[in-house]
Amino acid sequence: MENEELKELETETRVYEVGYLLLPYVQEADLEQESGRIKEAITAAGGTTFAEENPRLLALSYPMYKVFSNKKTKFENAYFGWVKFDGEPKGVLKLKKALDAEPNVLRYLIIKTVRENTLTRKPAAFASKPIKSAPKEATKEEEPKEIINEAELDKTIDDLIIA
Repeated sequence: MENEELKELETETRVYEVGYLLLPYVQEADLEQESGRIKEAITAAGGTTFAEENPRLLALSYPMYKVFSNKKTKFENAYFGWVKFDGEPKGVLKLKKALDAEPNVLRYLIIKTVRENTLTRKPAAFASKPIKSAPKEATKEEEPKEIINEAELDKTIDDLIIA
């Protein structure tokens, strides 16, 4: 019984998402071709894509490095995109090998996810522009602040402290 259940799990399709960073050297005209290569790798691994976001240039939160011809290269920007797909766990291993061989992929992450769209957008107030504080209204006059005597303050504190 356990072997049958194990084989069933191996062939059961699941929903996955691959998020990837493409090198900033890729020309904008070639982005569609590069993301197409990733989708082809998913299809070759037995997956079926159903949702995606085209890559867009982003500043990275921290520098990332990739080795080219025994030379370590630093990147502070990259094109980020993602693809959701249905696939089998065995196919994910094939996809991993294919993405490792892609020269223009800086990093990638394959996760198990849900079919529904879980992406939440930032509210418009937080989108790319800093929030400016509203100017203070000059119509209200500020009330003078009450001056507190230090002796009265010490006495109040002593009253509050339980010995």
